[in-house]
Amino acid sequence: MIQANLDLESFYQQLPENDVLKTIAYEGDLKITNTSNKQFKYPTVSNLCLHPKTCYELEFILGEIAEKSFWKCEECRKSFVKEDLCKDFRYKVQNEFNEFVTNIMIIEGKLFNKSSRKARYLNHFTNPQVKIHMRGLYQRYVATEGSINQIIINELKKSQKIKTGTNQRIQYWAFCLQDKVKITIPVRIIGCNHPECYELTSLLQVQSQKQEQFYVCSYPGCDNPRKKIDISTIENLFSSITIDEDLLKIIKQSSLSSMKFVFNYQTQKFEEDVYREQGQIIDPVIQKYFLKNSKEIKVAFAEFQKQVLSLVAQVCQNDLFKDQPNLEKLLAQHKFRNLEINMKDKQTDMIIEQPVRCKNCTNFSTCLDLKSYACEFIKRKLIKQTDLFKCPICQTPFQGNMVQSMLQNYIYLDQNLLFRMFKDLSYVNTTKFQYLGRQYMIQEFQERQVLTKTEYINALTPKNPSQKVEFKSIFCSFNKNQKLDIPLVLFNCPISTVIDFDTFYLQLEKCNFDLSSGLILCKCQTCNTTPIKSLSGSIFYHEAFDYALKKYYSSNSKSMSFSYDFQKDTLTNSGALADTAALKNAQVPKKMGFLDMLNEEEYQKIFGEKKLEGKTFQILSITQTDVFDGIAITYNKDGIDSNIVERKEQMNANLKNDQTLKQYNFVIKEMKLELNNNPIVQNLDLKG
Repeated sequence: MIQANLDLESFYQQLPENDVLKTIAYEGDLKITNTSNKQFKYPTVSNLCLHPKTCYELEFILGEIAEKSFWKCEECRKSFVKEDLCKDFRYKVQNEFNEFVTNIMIIEGKLFNKSSRKARYLNHFTNPQVKIHMRGLYQRYVATEGSINQIIINELKKSQKIKTGTNQRIQYWAFCLQDKVKITIPVRIIGCNHPECYELTSLLQVQSQKQEQFYVCSYPGCDNPRKKIDISTIENLFSSITIDEDLLKIIKQSSLSSMKFVFNYQTQKFEEDVYREQGQIIDPVIQKYFLKNSKEIKVAFAEFQKQVLSLVAQVCQNDLFKDQPNLEKLLAQHKFRNLEINMKDKQTDMIIEQPVRCKNCTNFSTCLDLKSYACEFIKRKLIKQTDLFKCPICQTPFQGNMVQSMLQNYIYLDQNLLFRMFKDLSYVNTTKFQYLGRQYMIQEFQERQVLTKTEYINALTPKNPSQKVEFKSIFCSFNKNQKLDIPLVLFNCPISTVIDFDTFYLQLEKCNFDLSSGLILCKCQTCNTTPIKSLSGSIFYHEAFDYALKKYYSSNSKSMSFSYDFQKDTLTNSGALADTAALKNAQVPKKMGFLDMLNEEEYQKIFGEKKLEGKTFQILSITQTDVFDGIAITYNKDGIDSNIVERKEQMNANLKNDQTLKQYNFVIKEMKLELNNNPIVQNLDLKG
């Protein structure tokens, strides 16, 4: 028997490889198991077979040839002999993937874990432009020094945390920085040196929405000078990212539900956070739950674990927020609150590693571990499928019975907590995690929403080459009793009001972090009539003022105002330009254009394919002409656009040519178009 296996192995290794893999542009779900539901040992086809979904075991084919002198392929309906046989591409699976993987995904001839993401994410791989650039991405695998292994080694050396001669183990979580889903195709922004990275489909989705021309790496404290990348086109996005081959190998060789890995510095390799017992993979969380509830669970541990891990994998790659915008809004309102979160899972008594709660939970200080939650769901389902399932946190029942309820449509990973908990592991010893929302907001301002000192000086210099600026008050404009500590400038305010962060944060707490009704932080007419409804592009950290302010405070002056010479980098008493005048010339990047509608299901239904009287048709675009004085709006599946910018320029040109109005120097500085209950979208009935 051993000799027979050796002969089979030897024969198989000499076979050429079938070329069908090179022809596959995208296949989202391809089975890689045989009739025994095990991964193929010697997957074989003929040199003429062009059917990627079907292959055969070599032993079966050779048996057919021995009996009939030929083998007939059921797909091709042709007969072949030994000399016609080839390796099917599935032979790569044993080396590249975890032994329990049953289905994979193919993109431009490369093998990946099957993704559980929704079609809107995976459909990007059918885009011709994405196809072209995927091939280029494969050829630009990240260099060794930029891979996950070397990044962690360099990080340890830099922080001097390596203990010589010890088996040091560092935790790493493979979740996407953009939307916290489990990574299937790991990509990095070129130049980033932090272990955390992105899921490719998440970045493709951001690019397709076309809300922003640029994307900035969302890792807190990222020091990459090239962290701001142009995503205005697919080509620009792909030119700024690269695949982390080391991390890709780790992900493919782990179970589909694994997000946690451990880097062993001694072996300089990553290991999945599981252990083996008699050849069987054991997940410690699932095992702990199983042992505590073994009397109620009527299946073997292996089967129970299999069902739990399958469910966990679906939750990890689901995007509940896209279908639950109110839930995303609620989570956003808690992003910058201070919270103390209990990190001890009440069902297993273990430390929570993947914090989840259901969409009905309102207490953001409590959560469960994802695997623990999935264990409870599977246990209840095994006991009685007709029962309603209640959330073990808030006790709210899910809709429908256990068969109808899909867990991934009810629970979500807490992205706020997940993003921060791995940077501060102190909760492992105390079971309490101090979520410092206020501090995170300061960090967000100082790193992202900032009018930098350089930008400020560049705007100042044309009007004031001496770079002397007078800051007329060291007190917050909104709260006269509050001395400025972290100055924020209201960028859209005509008088460039400066407020202190503490005052601003207090106002956020008063409105429960809900800006839907608008936030008024200045008493001028403009700010009163157009309250702040979005922080993005409205309020900026004034870095230059903060820099000068710290120098002023260290001088122990008692004055209520001061002047600063940025050219000489010192306080000054000579004449200076007012800070408000300097701010008027400052150009700060901010969100422009319309709210993209790509993810609105009702909007997308308009432009999807439809059947009418047996024929398929599809609306490609709708144009609403002459909405107001020549302004037109175009609607299509990618969103909404208008000619408002061009029309503004035309109207200004007309004003200059009008002899009567010319003397008044009228200029239209800004035009806004709001679509409230638009009848084009509301009344479009395509039922035939």
